[in-house]
Amino acid sequence: MFNWSKDYSVGIDEIDRQHKNFIKLINEIADLIGKENRIQIIEIKVKELEDYAKWHFQTEMLYMKKCKQCSGNQIVENHVKEHNEILEKIADFRKDIGNFDADFVTELMVFIKKWFIHHTLGADKKLYDFLKKQNFEEIIIKDKKP
Repeated sequence: MFNWSKDYSVGIDEIDRQHKNFIKLINEIADLIGKENRIQIIEIKVKELEDYAKWHFQTEMLYMKKCKQCSGNQIVENHVKEHNEILEKIADFRKDIGNFDADFVTELMVFIKKWFIHHTLGADKKLYDFLKKQNFEEIIIKDKKP
């Protein structure tokens, strides 16, 4: 079980709420480890992960667009680059579902958990610390799933 930690908080309620939803989804995928004949469920969960990641990254883009100092900033550019790399990797996992074997879900879990921890504690913390220093106006985004 992967649990939320206050260390993951970026200090923006909406982003923290979305990160908590990621952890919930990660745990749902983890529950599939070792269960045979779950390929359809795994396909659904990987698609859900991909869709949620896209929606979450769009939310972060809205925050970045509200910040006048973000254009051309290296922290922002690196953040967007990481988003694209993450989406590419998830897409690769979706393509590989057809070659499903017992290790597939474990490999997916290792990737997702590493990504979440690395991205949240690294890139997200840097981004939101930068945004807060710019006194950007926090936007309110209705909590929804795509």
